[in-house]
Amino acid sequence: MNTLDTRGSEASHCLEHAWAALQTILPGLPSVVCVILSAGARRRKLGHFASHHWRNATPGQTHELAISPDLFENPADLLAVLLHEAAHALLEKSANGGIGYCRHYHNKVFAKQCRELGLECLFLDTRHGFAHTQWPGRMDIPSCYTPVLTILKEGLPLGTDPQRIPRRASRPLPPSGYTRLVCACPDTLHRSVYVKHSVLQQGQIRCELCGTLFEP
Repeated sequence: MNTLDTRGSEASHCLEHAWAALQTILPGLPSVVCVILSAGARRRKLGHFASHHWRNATPGQTHELAISPDLFENPADLLAVLLHEAAHALLEKSANGGIGYCRHYHNKVFAKQCRELGLECLFLDTRHGFAHTQWPGRMDIPSCYTPVLTILKEGLPLGTDPQRIPRRASRPLPPSGYTRLVCACPDTLHRSVYVKHSVLQQGQIRCELCGTLFEP
């Protein structure tokens, strides 16, 4: 007899519990509706914060927090993504109900907020800004987050296999004289650069995240 797989509801409950614990640590962190990212949405993101998306019975709307189940096997990485989205939530609240929130989206203000939460925040590219966040080191997770990490370790169900999610193929460039280069960073970071042939002939370009050269 088949049984209903309840991992979706178990994961949402665990994330709700973890976010509530973060609210006790981070004063002013707003409430959110926790959802799990679908396979299609996971092609380009591990987490997402959307402000004022859920209707309330009373005036006002609640934010949405979405997390990829690709992270369920790595609670420490999931916690880092939660804090990335928490930085968005805190900045959104400081922007008076969403007014001016986009000014803070992955810019230097966002990077400063992430660092105040204990994350390392690195510049990704001119399109995404300071979008790459991570722990400064595996052992550098602030002790104040230990209760949240425990909730994630004990409450998360089995997740998904990121290798089974097809990534969107890049569209070919027109014959403009530019070459697309990629480094050895994971596909989830989407790091690539486009340079003129003449610029590439002047010397190679090295990625500051993984330390490898960008190659065609």
